[in-house]
Amino acid sequence: MAILDEDTLAIVVSYLTASDARSLSATARQFHPVARRKVLATLELKEPKRALGNLDFRLVDGTNRAYWLRELKVNISNLNAITELAPKLARLFEHAHILRSIYLSSAEAWIYTEPHPLEQLEGVDDLELYGYDHRTLGMIQRMASKPRRLVLREQQPRFNSIATTTTRVDFTHIMQSLAPQQALRALTLEMGGGVAGARLPEVGTQWPSVTHLDLSARVDNAPDLDELVHMFPHLRSIRFRAPNVPSYALSHSPGPSRTCWEALDYVHGTIVQMRFWSVACPVHHLNTWIYIPLRDGSSTEHRVALSAEPTLEVLRRTSPVVLTVDRYTAIRNFGTDEDQWRGVLETTPRLRVLTMALTNFTPSGVEEWLVRMHAIRSNASTDTDHVYSVCSFGWGTTKITIQILWQLASQT
Repeated sequence: MAILDEDTLAIVVSYLTASDARSLSATARQFHPVARRKVLATLELKEPKRALGNLDFRLVDGTNRAYWLRELKVNISNLNAITELAPKLARLFEHAHILRSIYLSSAEAWIYTEPHPLEQLEGVDDLELYGYDHRTLGMIQRMASKPRRLVLREQQPRFNSIATTTTRVDFTHIMQSLAPQQALRALTLEMGGGVAGARLPEVGTQWPSVTHLDLSARVDNAPDLDELVHMFPHLRSIRFRAPNVPSYALSHSPGPSRTCWEALDYVHGTIVQMRFWSVACPVHHLNTWIYIPLRDGSSTEHRVALSAEPTLEVLRRTSPVVLTVDRYTAIRNFGTDEDQWRGVLETTPRLRVLTMALTNFTPSGVEEWLVRMHAIRSNASTDTDHVYSVCSFGWGTTKITIQILWQLASQT
C-alpha cells in the first residue's frame, strides 16, 4: 500500500460510490484524504431539518469541507425552510470554489431570499433552475459563471408567494437575459404563456456554440423556426416537448419557414410539433410519435385518416435515415395495411433503420408484417440490393419493440 501515490489512490477511489468511499475513508488510513474528497464532492438537500444539519457540518470547517463540493442538488420548495436555509447556503457558496454543477428547485424563492451569492460563483458548468421568473433571469444575466449546460423549467404547480411576480416572462425576454451566456452548448427551455400585449423586439443575439436545444412552449409564447435558426445557427439536435402545442395545429397547414438548418443529427417531437415549427431539413435520426386527442370520441380509423397526410408531409420534409416511431402509436396511427406503410416507406428514400413498437401482435403476425414491409421497401427503392431485417424483440405485456435495418449493396 505504501508504494501507491496519490494519483493512483485517486483513480481507485474514482470507481467507488460515495457510500463506498465513505466506508473506505473510515477503514483505510492511506485512502482517507482522497476518499474524503470523494464523499464531500456531492451534496443533496431535500429535507429541511437534515439539510440544516448538512450545511452546518460543511460550514464548521469550510476550507476542508465546503471547498471540495463539486455537485449540489437542492430540492426544497417550502418558503419558510428556504428563508432559514438560504443564508447558510450563501455561506457555503463562499467556500465552494470548485463547484461545477447546481440543481435548484424553486429558484425564484431562493434568489429572492439571497439574491447575490449564486451570481458571484465562478466556474459553474451545469446549471438547472426550476421555478424561474424575472429575478432568476436577472441573476443569469449578471452571473460570473459561464455554464455550458443550462436548464430553465417552470415549476408545477407554479408556486405563489411574495417571491414571484404575477407577470409571466416571454421568450424574447428570456433570450435577452441569456445574451451574456455565450459558452452555452446545451439549452433546455420550458416556457408558460406569454405576456399579454405586443411582443418585445426580435432577439438579435446569436449563440453559435449551442448544439442542442430542448424546447417546450405554448402557442402564444413560441418562437418561429426562423428565429431559432438565427439564434442557434450551429444546432445539431432539437427536442420539442408536448403537450404545449394543441392538436388543432395538425389540421392547419403551416406557412413555410424562410430558413432552416442545413441538416440536423437528431430531432425528437410529435408530428403536431414538427408541423407547428415547420422543420424542413434533412434529419439523420427522427424520433416521433402521433398524439391526437379527439374529444368527440372518433374512431381509430378517423384518427389514422387525420394523421396520415401530416405524417407523410413531415417525413417528406425531413427524409430521415433513422426513424423511431415512439410508443404504441406505430400501428394504431399508421395502420397495418400495405397502402399506409407504402406511403411512409416511399416518402423516406434515405431510411435505413426503422424502430417501432407493435401492439397486440403475435410473433407470427410480426413475421407476416415484416414480409410485407420488406416487399414494399424493395419496390420503393431502386438502389437497395440487400433488404433484410435484424430484429430485436423487447417483450412487454402488450407490445413488441422491433428494429429493422436496410443495407445498400454498396455497404456490403
